Amino acid sequence: MPFKADALMVLSSLDATETRHTREFHTHLMYDLTLSSNLDGMEVCLTLVVLLTTCFTIMVLNWAVNRHRRLKIFKQYGIPGPEPHFVSGNMSQLKSKPEPNTIITAWLNKYGKVFGYFIGEIPYIVVNDLEMLKQIFIKDFHVFSNRPNMALDVVPLNKTLLALRDKRWKEVRALLTPTFSSGKIKLMTCIVAKKVDVTVDVVTKKAESNEMFDMYELVQGLTLDVIADCALAMKTHCQVNPKDIFVVAVRDFFRYAHNRAVEYAIMFPFIATVMAFISNYMTAGQMTNLIVDSVNSAIKARRSNPDVKSMDILQLMLDHRESDDHETSGLSDEEIVANAYIFLLAGYETTATALAFTFYLLIKHPDVQERLYQEIEEAEDASYNTVQ
Repeated sequence: MPFKADALMVLSSLDATETRHTREFHTHLMYDLTLSSNLDGMEVCLTLVVLLTTCFTIMVLNWAVNRHRRLKIFKQYGIPGPEPHFVSGNMSQLKSKPEPNTIITAWLNKYGKVFGYFIGEIPYIVVNDLEMLKQIFIKDFHVFSNRPNMALDVVPLNKTLLALRDKRWKEVRALLTPTFSSGKIKLMTCIVAKKVDVTVDVVTKKAESNEMFDMYELVQGLTLDVIADCALAMKTHCQVNPKDIFVVAVRDFFRYAHNRAVEYAIMFPFIATVMAFISNYMTAGQMTNLIVDSVNSAIKARRSNPDVKSMDILQLMLDHRESDDHETSGLSDEEIVANAYIFLLAGYETTATALAFTFYLLIKHPDVQERLYQEIEEAEDASYNTVQ
């Protein structure tokens, strides 16, 4: 019995030892497997990092080589001009003082009647030779009709006359040109007169209450009211309410139109692609959506009531669209909206600034102001022919 008990104890001890060794083996095996897995994961991560770094380096080198080649194009053709910066071209020089016109004049004096400069990587040629200009704009106009590509390819700007190219540009321009004939503009004078009456009322009330006001802000409202009604078929009240959502949106658009992001988009085309994607979420994009939605609503309303005709630019464009059964010849809805939109951008700041400066000069020269007042009083009426 004692012998049997000892044997059992030995066997039990052996089993315990074997179990312990088995556990240790499994533990070491799991550790080795975990270590191997971690090493494999690290190798995969390192491989990905190397691949991404290599791809990025190749892309940067490719961009640098292409940029260098583009910036040498004027030298290849023997065209003189200022030395461009590798990243910004000559943009920083044109933005510095004095004004761009003074800088361009200085370059003309230095490099001659024909020279080139760069905005980012985009080449521009300045021509100050009359015979060459005649050849460009008359004899060889079919070669030079296209404008440079827009910095941001966004809707609706890519459907405007500024962005259309080749045959389509020629077709749309031929359709839009009659819209601005003297006869068509004459039909809209009643709209302009009504908006000017609002301006007179606002100024009269300010004068009666001896209240100071910002004349530039008022003429901005006048300009927007006229363009919105004539071109966009929008009824706005920008003069009476300077906080009108429309006038605020347009002011914000021009306030943020010239910022660092736009400059970067010009210098680096891939940034322009990103900005075009997120443009709807920016201030300019929100203003654009407001106008596009309004014009689309006006188009639907007028098509649902074809017998009702309005004397404005939108109606004239719609008539071009509906008078032709060939889609390639008439204006598409997208082109109607886009060009109504560009009329606003082209006419707002330029007209408002010219009016504000005119009022400034009249205030600075009371004698001229009085003479103008007398001439207006002597006029029999304020019709289109009288104004001409």
